[in-house]
Amino acid sequence: MAIHLSIEIRRPSRVVFAYISDPARLPQWHHAIDSVEKITGGDNRTGATYRVARTLPAGHVENRVSVTEFDPERRFTIESQPGPSPFAYRFRLAPTQQGTRVDVDASRDGVELDRPPTIPPALASALFQRRMADSLRRLKRELEHGAVSGAWVDS
Repeated sequence: MAIHLSIEIRRPSRVVFAYISDPARLPQWHHAIDSVEKITGGDNRTGATYRVARTLPAGHVENRVSVTEFDPERRFTIESQPGPSPFAYRFRLAPTQQGTRVDVDASRDGVELDRPPTIPPALASALFQRRMADSLRRLKRELEHGAVSGAWVDS
């Protein structure tokens, strides 16, 4: 199942990218992510690997996730490696007069692991889209209303 969502954030692209491309911040704005632990050393660029713990309707799962695309202020992609409930999120950023437009392509496989078997796939897809949209609204609030800290936000 795949979805596409967009949101405009009233912050410069460099600020939005710095926040989105730091997987350790995912639990602050993504609805299902409980924790992120870096597995590899170094920075958050292409090839960095993390252990991501998520709470889904059917329970707790952990995925090994890698950064597969890192193009500063433009594109950032993370993809889970084989395991329960595989997923990929691709973020594309573009400057606008008001700030930054963020386009997200999100895909998820293993739907049967993410939902009780009584939920039809179409409903599970709609639920996934709604939850991802909620996460993007949280991201927008975090970035626009000063909930984030760090010198890079104010510079």
